[in-house]
Amino acid sequence: MNVVSQDVVVAIPAYNAEPFIQAAVTSALEQHPEIRVLVADNASSDNTVGRIEELNSDRVRVHRQATNIGPHANGNWLLDNCDGDVVALLCADDVMLPGHLGNQLEILVADSAVRLVGCNMIETSQDLVPRRPLRTALGRWRGPDLSNLSVNTLRNLFGGPSNFVFRRRDLGSVRIDSRWSWLSDLDFASRLVGEGWFMNPGHFGYLYRRHPTSDSARLNAADSFLQDREWTEYFLENGGSAPRAIRALRGRVQDDLLLDRLSKEWNQFSRLRRSTCGPATLDRAIARVATRGIAGKAPELLT
Repeated sequence: MNVVSQDVVVAIPAYNAEPFIQAAVTSALEQHPEIRVLVADNASSDNTVGRIEELNSDRVRVHRQATNIGPHANGNWLLDNCDGDVVALLCADDVMLPGHLGNQLEILVADSAVRLVGCNMIETSQDLVPRRPLRTALGRWRGPDLSNLSVNTLRNLFGGPSNFVFRRRDLGSVRIDSRWSWLSDLDFASRLVGEGWFMNPGHFGYLYRRHPTSDSARLNAADSFLQDREWTEYFLENGGSAPRAIRALRGRVQDDLLLDRLSKEWNQFSRLRRSTCGPATLDRAIARVATRGIAGKAPELLT
């Protein structure tokens, strides 16, 4: 890995990560002797900070929030305070594989048009026993193309956050948007890449640990409905095609009445669009209809 001109900081947001944090930090430190780690502990009630201090590394800096400020604000604190030329994000329960950052840095050094480098991952059990490979979009993609494909297929094809590596100068004012509970990674990546390029060289870069306290493992029926509502809002806000998104939603929302309603509303607003209203007005109207439709599908689960 070429770190002569690349000061790399691995940024790790943490909350009650005592069982996992040492493995995450160690995997980052072992990428190269000059890599630094910055951990933002979100006022954990367990011994997360103590476990980091046990590593006794002068390349690790820990900041503890005075109170829990929420995951979005904690992540943004990291983005505000990372001082490296290159920033790599890593969740506190994930583990980088050997050589991972070297592969990504080679791309950033060689191609100034690439603003975000990703990778594939391996889903594991709590004890890091491999379960299955997980892949993001492979190769080199224009940011708008990959964003549009993600929006219209209701899939985050960038991945993240543990596979995100980028130059700090490309970050600019882009921060994690607290409006999105489930799609903040997709939204962050889309805005960071902008009109530039995303690259996934195809290697498996880290172990994505699933455990009982992880967000994905705790997903329940109410969360699933909220995810569907958020996807609906997101694709319409970001230029998604309603007919395509309705087809994609058909695999996620098993409610023919809702989908029929969305289709009818789209046809109605399409006629209005041709006559009186512009695209922005139309999209806002559809977003309101779609959001009300999904939220009204099972109100008892959303309270």
